[in-house]
Amino acid sequence: RSSKVPTALCLFLFGLGIAAIRFSAGDEHLHFGLTSMALVTFETGDWAVGMVQGALPQIPTTIINSVIAVCRLAEDLYPERATGVTVRRVATSVGGMNLLFCWFGGLPMCHGAGGLAGQHRFGARTNLSILVLGACKVVLGLCFSRGILQLLQLFPGGVLASMLAVSGFELASAARTALTSPDPDRVRLCLLTACFTLFFGTAVGFSAGMLASAIVFLSSTVIGPEESVKQARSTLHKAWIDSKAWWQSKMGERRGEASQHGSEPGSAVPLVDTGSVHSAAGSAGAVVTSLSRRQPGSAPAGEAGMQAGPSCC
Repeated sequence: RSSKVPTALCLFLFGLGIAAIRFSAGDEHLHFGLTSMALVTFETGDWAVGMVQGALPQIPTTIINSVIAVCRLAEDLYPERATGVTVRRVATSVGGMNLLFCWFGGLPMCHGAGGLAGQHRFGARTNLSILVLGACKVVLGLCFSRGILQLLQLFPGGVLASMLAVSGFELASAARTALTSPDPDRVRLCLLTACFTLFFGTAVGFSAGMLASAIVFLSSTVIGPEESVKQARSTLHKAWIDSKAWWQSKMGERRGEASQHGSEPGSAVPLVDTGSVHSAAGSAGAVVTSLSRRQPGSAPAGEAGMQAGPSCC
């Protein structure tokens, strides 16, 4: 909890020191130098494999953990700030970086609520910390990637586990508002979603939680005290009116853009939110990269993508 001692950095350097000692006991030598990069070429069938085995299974985890949870956690951690973190911006960012780096062999990437919780827990409070972290990663990745990988393979698991545990506790503590809510339905929904997620996976847990939440809300419009029923019906009616107005405004914007570009041959205006599409396509491209580079006897690209995607979130 010290505001002056960077605990996470100290733990990382401590673990890196142990890894260096372990490495020095072997016969290998550290390799440094600029990392070579080349564009990856994809075949026609690779996109289908990447989409089916990588993007589609990853969509629930990415939407929940990397988009919705990040926005909600930012609001919970910094309620007094106008963070500017929105679902559209985060989804577009995740999709954009996957679309860009898959051409260079990058694995699926995301922002992840766990990373935000861990950085906050270990002392980060402004975007300067993320800028410094990103600059360090770029330098290390471009100039010392092979040597860093050699050391990280010997990084002590106990140090890494302790840091991940602290991040996990910080992320879990964000659910205390639901568990301590005076509304018993919120507590039940939270526990139900958690149980289904633990035993059946993220997609099933997400679907079960959304379905149960919809059932509870709709039932409140016909069952309960008269005042509560009126309030629930008023909320439902307001949500319908707001959704209808939002859709009409978006369609008006699309028609305006279409009329402006109508004179251009072959021009088309998308009628869907491209953020989620970019995210899915980016994950597909990253998994396809693994398929294109696969050597005989290696694991299938789909399995590699499925293992890499959730772990980075």
